Parts: sequence; C-alpha cells; structure tokens
Amino acid sequence: MKFIEIDINSSLYQEELKLHDKYFRRPLGMSIYDEDLSKEPEARHFGITHDGILIACLQIFPQEMDIVRLKQIAVSAKNHGVDVGTRLMCDTENILLQNGIGEIQLAARKTVIRFYQKLGYAIFGNEFIEVSLPPYDDEKEY
Repeated sequence: MKFIEIDINSSLYQEELKLHDKYFRRPLGMSIYDEDLSKEPEARHFGITHDGILIACLQIFPQEMDIVRLKQIAVSAKNHGVDVGTRLMCDTENILLQNGIGEIQLAARKTVIRFYQKLGYAIFGNEFIEVSLPPYDDEKEY
C-alpha cells in the first residue's frame, strides 16, 4: 500500500470521484457527477493505492490560517477493517502537521464516530443534518 497526494488532473482523481460516488452519493439516490465540483481544486486530495488502484481517499479544504476541514474519507468495502482508513488519516495528519496545520475539523456520521474518537478527535456541537444524514462536528487540535 502506498500513501499519495492525488492530482486532480490525474486518472486517480477520477477514481476518487468514483469512490465518493459509490459510498457517499449512490446510497442516497444521488450522483456526484450531478454536483458542482468547482471547489475541488481548492482542496488537497490524499489517498492510499494498492497495486496502482485507489482503495481509499479523502479531501482537505483550507478554512482559516492553520485550520482545515476533512471531507469525504472513503475506503473501498473490501479494505474495511484492515487499518487502511487509519493509515490514510495518520499519514494525512503528518503531512498537515509538517505544513503548520493546528486543527482538523470534520463532520462524522454516527456510524463512524468511534473511528475518529480512536484517532483523538472530539465531538463538539450538536447533531445536524447534512446531505440528508445526521453527522456530528468533530475536531482535533495539535
């Protein structure tokens, strides 16, 4: 497995869109290809590949000076439970720390809150609805 930064002009970015569509949009009866993707170049895109195939990915959007927002962490179903998501998060956090980031924010669905808590994230605020699902805001400060 290899940790990478994904160039949005690459074929791996197209694979990232497919993962996001499969795990975040299709279950809701939506398509990522119907959405406005014009903000995608503002984000940094990271992933894990295995034998050249993208098996996990996430996006980091700048917020304030040393704060970023993590969005859409996706791990292919056959790679659940083998620490691919943990490795993606830890490697991404290391890159962000090296770049002076002091806080990572994210919105986590109830089903994955424990995953983020194990990584040191803490819930703040109340449950809210986002894309028809109730996530919680979480953050981790360094």
